[in-house]
Amino acid sequence: MAKEIFDIIQDMRKQDRPFAVATVIETTGSSSAKTSSKVVIDEEGNVVAGWVGGGCAESATCTEALECIKTGETTVLELDLDDEMLGTGMPCGGSMRIYVEPILPKPALNSEGGYIALIASRKRSRLVLDYLREEGISEEALHRVVAPSGLDLGARTPEEIALCVMSEIVLTRRGGSGIQMRDKFLIKRKQMIAESSEA
Repeated sequence: MAKEIFDIIQDMRKQDRPFAVATVIETTGSSSAKTSSKVVIDEEGNVVAGWVGGGCAESATCTEALECIKTGETTVLELDLDDEMLGTGMPCGGSMRIYVEPILPKPALNSEGGYIALIASRKRSRLVLDYLREEGISEEALHRVVAPSGLDLGARTPEEIALCVMSEIVLTRRGGSGIQMRDKFLIKRKQMIAESSEA
């Protein structure tokens, strides 16, 4: 079973398909799955291989896997197998903890990634982009590359530069404004005062 799962994982990686691997990391009491049981779940929430329990346990794991694939973040799912109302709906007399890890395709330039960063100086960025043009990459695709990448924080050290890039990634991903939190609070406070005075 383990070999089959790892073969499928390898095949899905080759196909550049997003998926998630869920692994039972802890069980207490009576549970149908054992520690280290695994399941592979595709981008549509379907079980491709493996098993971590039937019924609602599988359903809850698939739902969590879809969220992990969407966010790109891992999670630990707590399943109460003893609570028929608030748990998985299967009063088995135990509980399980399942580690869910998304496996996402590596971003190449032609991907649908929302943020493609080139960490380099202006001169080196220009050289890299010129090279990509010579390799036949379209101007439309090149226009998606953020180069030089990062927010202007006045960075000097490698650690500070990394912070600039990560800040821009979070800004893009979460749809932030980029303004200081203090100023954001003041703007919101002024809006609340204006709304209350109008009322």
